[in-house]
Amino acid sequence: MTISIPDTLTSDNSIDYILSIRLSPGGLSFSLYHSKKNTSFFKEISFEAGTSYISFLKELFFENEFFSYVYKEVYVLSVTSRYTLIPTSLFKEKEKKRLTDFLFTNEFYSLHTTFADEKIEILYSMEEECHQFCARSLINPVFIPHSLPLLIFCRKNSLISSLKHIYILIENKRVDILCYQAGHLVFANSYLWQADTDIIYLILHVWKQQHMNQQSDQLYFLGAGTFYQSLRKVISRYIKNINNISVPFTNYLPEQNLERVPFDLMALSVCEL
Repeated sequence: MTISIPDTLTSDNSIDYILSIRLSPGGLSFSLYHSKKNTSFFKEISFEAGTSYISFLKELFFENEFFSYVYKEVYVLSVTSRYTLIPTSLFKEKEKKRLTDFLFTNEFYSLHTTFADEKIEILYSMEEECHQFCARSLINPVFIPHSLPLLIFCRKNSLISSLKHIYILIENKRVDILCYQAGHLVFANSYLWQADTDIIYLILHVWKQQHMNQQSDQLYFLGAGTFYQSLRKVISRYIKNINNISVPFTNYLPEQNLERVPFDLMALSVCEL
């Protein structure tokens, strides 16, 4: 599958670009951001059912030479609900294998990244073949879970007040729920769901679990759309302050359909990793 990219990107000037690749269960999306001109390009690619993910990646990379260019930065963002948070003070590299054997099955490769502002290590996994292929095919890639840019973005937003904030991101059959108070993380988890009522139950359960105030504390939906609107109608019966929040960015061209750009990928564009 050959991808049409802007003619302005060449192997000679690729060092001025940041390549961010997002690996999700349904396919792959990526952005090319020109760090000097403050412009970018976004593309989403789905793969056919029955095709293995590694075969999909290999075909895509081999048929599109630009993936192997030398970039200013290369990020590989893995969308996964298989992650856990460990305080940096308790995390020991020598204990990593014991932890990953407990958390993940053998076919997955375990990684960890540091959320420095909260002094937390994020331990997560991705398919081992996919990790090895990306590590070989890309030049100096930085692997991160999709939760990291969300955690950084929500932390910054929560600094605006001393109230508790709960952040909700819904994508396909996964919901990410993060809770902060004055920039301090108090809860983070990803859940798989089937029915809309599952999401409502999870939100209200976490709200109650974290002893949040129905009159004063804040609920934020990360993104907009009709699905969020329908949820808001139900949840507003129980929670007073509900808002939608978008990423304050200029990295994506205005003419592009921003609703198609994943929130975590946009958050990555404004985060300082």
